[in-house]
Formats: sequence, C-alpha cells, structure tokens
Amino acid sequence: MTRIGFIGLGNFGKPIAEHLLADGYEMTVYDIQTEAMDSLVEDGAEAADSPAAVGRESDVVFTVLVGPEQVEAVVTATDGLLETLDPGDTIIDVTTGLPDKTDELAETLADHDINFLGAPASGDQRAGELTSMVGGPSEVFEEHESLFEPFSSEIFHVGERPSDGVVVKLLNNYLTYNNLYAACEAVVAGHQAGLDREKILEVINHGAGSSTATRYIIPVHVLEEEYDIQGSIGIADKDLRLVDQFFEDNSTPGMLASDVRHLYHFVESDYGGPTDLSRVYDFVEEKMVDEE
Repeated sequence: MTRIGFIGLGNFGKPIAEHLLADGYEMTVYDIQTEAMDSLVEDGAEAADSPAAVGRESDVVFTVLVGPEQVEAVVTATDGLLETLDPGDTIIDVTTGLPDKTDELAETLADHDINFLGAPASGDQRAGELTSMVGGPSEVFEEHESLFEPFSSEIFHVGERPSDGVVVKLLNNYLTYNNLYAACEAVVAGHQAGLDREKILEVINHGAGSSTATRYIIPVHVLEEEYDIQGSIGIADKDLRLVDQFFEDNSTPGMLASDVRHLYHFVESDYGGPTDLSRVYDFVEEKMVDEE
C-alpha cells in the first residue's frame, strides 16, 4: 500500500489525515505544533521531526498549510521534502495558494522528477465530505484518485496544471465569503424590520438567494449559537487576500474583491483572527443596528 506523508495538522488538515489513517494507510506526520501529532501517533501514525523525515518515509506527501509561502518552505528549505523524496514520488498540496506560486513550485519539482497535484478542497472535513478540486496531469490524477476517496464526497479533476485546482478554490472562497456577508446583512435587516429569522431563511432557501450561508452557517451555527464551524475570521481574511491577489495577477480585477476583503479585515480587527467565522453575523448586526 502507498506510504502516506502528511504535513500540516491544523483544523483542516488533521481530519483529512485521520480519515486516511482510518482507511488503513501507513502514515508519517509532521507539524510545527508537535502536540498536533499526538492523537494520530496513538492511532498508529509515525511522528517525524522535519519535512525531510516525512519525505524519507513516504511515496506520497499531503501538505495542508497556511499559504503558498509555507508550502514552498516545506518543500525547498533546509530539511525540506526535496532533500529526501525520490524521483516518481508525489506531493499533493491541499493548501489554498496562488496559481503563479503553484506553477513555479511544479516546475521546480518537475526538475527533480517529482509529481505535483494542486488539490485544495472545500466542505466538511470532519465528516469526510469534502469537494476536492484537483489540478495536474491527468495520468498523475488518475494514479492517485483513490487517495482522495477517504475524505471526499466529490472529486473533480479541473485541469492539467496544478494551479487549475487553486484557481477554482479561490473562486469558491470568493463566493463563500461574499455570500456569507451579504446573507448576514439580509437576515439582520429583515429581523430589524420585525420578521422572524428562521422564516426569512426558510423562504430564501426555497428561492434564488439560497447559499451555504443561508442553508448552513446562519441557521446551524448562528441561530443555534454553536460557534464551532472550524473556520476562523483570520483564515477568511487570509483567503480574501489571496483572492484579491489572484484577480490582480490575472488582469481581471474583481469589482467586489477588494471591498469584501476590507470588510473581513474590519471583522478581524474587531473580533480577532482566531474567532469562529460564524461570528461575522455578530459584527454585521452590531454595525447595522448601531447605524440606526
């Protein structure tokens, strides 16, 4: 069976690693927060003390990190994956990155005969119901498609470049955060006008305005006061910075991209980066009610 390496055991990465481990894969793990490895080691994984040590024991390495800078460091820095991966091995990067950075890294890895898939994902990582958006050569994708099954409900091969998966993820994030902020404004405004919030959402979800925010984030997390969405305001701010950069680099400046990024930056300033993403509703409510 393929030996799996896994680097990055945060809120998004660790559940993915858990699903792969539960599926029976031999796994070596690494995270700069060493305690993040403990439960996986208890379940049978081997802990490593560097990315290079992960590469030495693995045929395929998953990376799930904060951003493209961290991925580049894990691969190319001293004690990085390039020091120990063998020709024919594969890196699957689930990080939300930037297309240009992803393609640059793919070229570097190709010089060492190492395969690379850009494969960010969206959805419920804890339930193993992610939508995986995979970019890279078809033959590499087909060889590794089964590795996505333990943690994905949908697997899409979106293009031949590793960066193609990153582009789709950035667009998905853009819509997610736009929809969330707009949905919060709509529900707050309707509630201020004297309407029941549950009824507002019920009607919207049977109409054209439905979104993940109205179907899931607001009814399940905001109205039930269950602030455990496993996504933070700080991550949203970071993701929107990448979206804004993508629009600029792609010479297709999004009219809303900068504005939405600034809105989430204000939310982070008021509530703090580690705060649960569903608290965006509280920020919107506070600002809209105060204006009255």
